[in-house]
Formats: sequence, C-alpha cells, structure tokens
Amino acid sequence: MWGDNIKKYYCVYRFLDLNNEIIYIGKNCSYNPQLRFNSHFTQGHLPIECYNSVNKIEIAELKSESDVFVYEPYLIGLHKPKYNTEFNTTDCLTITLPNLKWIDKDDYINIIKTEKISLKNSFDYIYNKANNRKNKVKGYSEFFLWIDNWEGKLTKVNQIKEFCKINDKQWECLKRHTAIKSILDTLQQPQKGYYSR
Repeated sequence: MWGDNIKKYYCVYRFLDLNNEIIYIGKNCSYNPQLRFNSHFTQGHLPIECYNSVNKIEIAELKSESDVFVYEPYLIGLHKPKYNTEFNTTDCLTITLPNLKWIDKDDYINIIKTEKISLKNSFDYIYNKANNRKNKVKGYSEFFLWIDNWEGKLTKVNQIKEFCKINDKQWECLKRHTAIKSILDTLQQPQKGYYSR
C-alpha cells in the first residue's frame, strides 16, 4: 500500500526530547512519509545523540510543497533546535505565521493509511488511473471525455452511447473493459438504463 503513488503528503515534523524541548525540525514532501521518518533512524544524517534523545515525533500537515519550504525555515528560526544547522541563525524573526496543528507521528501515519485505502477506492482515483492508460476500445477516449464533463445528474445510457458514438454491441464491449467497469461500479443506478453520481 505504501508504494502506491496516490497522493503526495506535505508536512513538517519535529523531534522532542524528554523535557519536551524541540531538538530537530524537518520536512517531508513525499508519497510515503513513514519511510521519510523511519530513514532518520536507519540511515540518518544527524548525530546519534540526537536520535538517542528523541522521546516523541510530532507532525503538522501542510497543503503544498511551497508551504513546507516556508514553514521549515520559519520554525527553525523560531525555535532554534540544537540539531538543525541550516536556517538556525542567531537573529530574531520579524514575521509571524499562523500556528500549526501538531499531532503524534503514529496518529498521523494511521490517518494516512486510512486515507490511502479510502482514496484507492474512490471514484477519482479509479478514474485517474484508468484515464492514464492508452486504449483502442471504440468509445474509450470519448467515455472519459464524457465523464470529464458530466455533472453527475441522472443520465440515460443511451445519452452516453450517443456521446461516445457507439452502438449497443460496442457499449457492451466497452463496459466490460476493466477501467470502464471500475468507474461504472462506483456510480449509482437508480433504475435500469440510468446512471448518477
């Protein structure tokens, strides 16, 4: 599951010692934050004293890579953790950023695991995965063009076939295709011959 590139996670993290002092601040912009955190303790670049002092790891999730590259130096400048060398200057910050919500690393990893399972089963994930494949089934590209523009309202199958310029036999072939079937299975069928989201 962790190898699936479903969503990129952006966050900053901090190591706290037994006195709840922040001793290191780092960043993550990857599909697998757990690997990033674990790599510190298997092939870390920090002194062994730092890792031996870690009592707790906390994470604050952000929305973009740009946010991460703003918050990491800001937090280092603010807290001056002893194991950060980059951005750890002696002067004082003259700006203030909004406070972040920090959660325990294990809680964060569990949230991600749950989210990845949910995303993997979601319509958008199936659609994006299927639409990235090249296919020669008649109506395949047109189906994705239709789904891109569809608002999710109750729609007759005949309208889909008309949009895709395919007949009944071609529709039967198209909807058996794994990618199309995956998408159709996520839609609702309030009555025979109709789809809605």
